[in-house]
Amino acid sequence: MRYSIAAGLLATSGAAAFSDSSPFLMYSTSSKFSPPAAPPQLQSTASVLATAQSLLSSCPTSLYLIYTHPNVHASDVRNPNTGACNEHNLCAPRRYNNATKDWESITAVYGVSEVVGPEISAGELQSYIEDVCAKEGQQGATVVLTHLDPLPPSSTENDDRSWAMTFESRLIAQMVDNRKQLLVNGGDDDEYTVIYFAGAHVPQYQAEFNDAAGAGAEVQMELRKRAWEVRADADKGAGKPASSAPLFVKYQFFTPGIFMGFLGAIIMISMLYVGLSAVASLQVSYGAFDKEMGPAAQKKNS
Repeated sequence: MRYSIAAGLLATSGAAAFSDSSPFLMYSTSSKFSPPAAPPQLQSTASVLATAQSLLSSCPTSLYLIYTHPNVHASDVRNPNTGACNEHNLCAPRRYNNATKDWESITAVYGVSEVVGPEISAGELQSYIEDVCAKEGQQGATVVLTHLDPLPPSSTENDDRSWAMTFESRLIAQMVDNRKQLLVNGGDDDEYTVIYFAGAHVPQYQAEFNDAAGAGAEVQMELRKRAWEVRADADKGAGKPASSAPLFVKYQFFTPGIFMGFLGAIIMISMLYVGLSAVASLQVSYGAFDKEMGPAAQKKNS
């Protein structure tokens, strides 16, 4: 049996209305799950949690899959202007019925496009489900909490954001398809509840430079600064004073090439000086070149 993933937002979602709002989606395959027919699409966190806790108070299923997706908006699921589905894995919950050999829609869906207020705590929601299921006598209820990767920031080109949304929704689909392996204490894997919301907000990175040239220069300066800080920390850790740093670390302008050139020149000048000094030290008497002092003159004198 295979189930498609769901998270049913209404077609009239307007996520662009509030930049600090996020959707809340919950659906269940249990007949005990009876959500309101047309809930307001703009609600506070307290109102949404009150409704969700009321729906979960009877512990309708034996498996609960909770997903937090930071930085998600309703417009990531449906187009806020046309209501068209942006991500088919998250638009309408369905499941395959083995009896009829056909796909059927899951109508027990509770979805709110705009949730404004404090962030919903996934841990507190998980604890609430475990407590109510224990009170209802379902000690074997399984609650699986999954934190999805945050979506990248919105921009004029949303290819990265759309790709990330598709990737995470497929991850949810795989977990639901393999939900039988998630049941810790057994139970009916046909009865499950899925809860999807933004969770804790993750700050989005904003570039501080405007052109590639400025970006390259800034990155290089930052790398040099970090390299020097790392070397300084290493010296401190080794107990060495700052003045004992290597020569080429303290003086970047005195490069190894220039140093080797000076060293080679000193060696060559020293060798030349020794050679010239040796030649200059040779002393020959002037009499050695006089004819009267030669062997013939000595023989004649004898």
